[in-house]
Amino acid sequence: MALRTYTQLQHSSPKLTPSKGLAWEAGHLSTINHVPSLVDKCVQALVVADGSPMRKVDALFPRLPEELAQCLLAALVAHGKVTDDRLSAFLSISRRVIRLGGCGGIRKSVLRQIPFRCPQLTYLDLSNCIQVSNTVVRDILQGCTTLQQLRLDNCRHITDAAFQPDQSLFYPLRACLSLRVLSLAGCSQLTHSLVMYLLKAYRSLEELNFSRCKRITSESMKMLLTSSMHLRLRVLNLSFTDISDDALSTVSLSHLTDIDLGQCKITDAALISLVRHCP
Repeated sequence: MALRTYTQLQHSSPKLTPSKGLAWEAGHLSTINHVPSLVDKCVQALVVADGSPMRKVDALFPRLPEELAQCLLAALVAHGKVTDDRLSAFLSISRRVIRLGGCGGIRKSVLRQIPFRCPQLTYLDLSNCIQVSNTVVRDILQGCTTLQQLRLDNCRHITDAAFQPDQSLFYPLRACLSLRVLSLAGCSQLTHSLVMYLLKAYRSLEELNFSRCKRITSESMKMLLTSSMHLRLRVLNLSFTDISDDALSTVSLSHLTDIDLGQCKITDAALISLVRHCP
């Protein structure tokens, strides 16, 4: 088992393979170390252009090849040029991956279109989108039935209720069954109730990030770490939380291979216990 004392959850986002000269790095478009390709230059020229060129791109977005559409969206995100209309133009039934980290200017009403227009989505990153609310999250979990990875880091308005599986019999959170990676770093309103919901309904989870979730208690983490019958967690990030030694006294997650405890209030005794239970 890898025991980490630094605070960086490894990304497990799907690897896209853009055109020659383009590369994905932390959800953004980057250039490989060689002469930029024609596609590189065209994308960058479009992104920095104003007026008519960008309006034409908005109209063509639905007809662009997936690879090019993803590269263009990444460049728009990096330059802070994703608008409500551009995101609406990007959304389509064929989309499987959407990265919108840091796009805090998009209205919630547009974000709520995602599950209706992209029902086959498997990866969604809304990290640092401070406008994201419980309603947005519940709509996504209800409508994106094949969602595997959801990143909501620093979405501070989210509460436990966003993930409550039995809140409505008529609108079940269908993504509960498919979700494998859930990142909630810095979501300060989350509490022990969320852990109960995850144990109850989110049985496919393999990676979980609770970094800087200060209201997640040692008691709830102890419950999580002794629930091998309910979860098959491989990666767990508890860095910068207030858990104590008691949370790590008994661990039964046999599949756990990577845990981050950076800046936690634990002693060497807890680490020894953890190593003993998770060889």
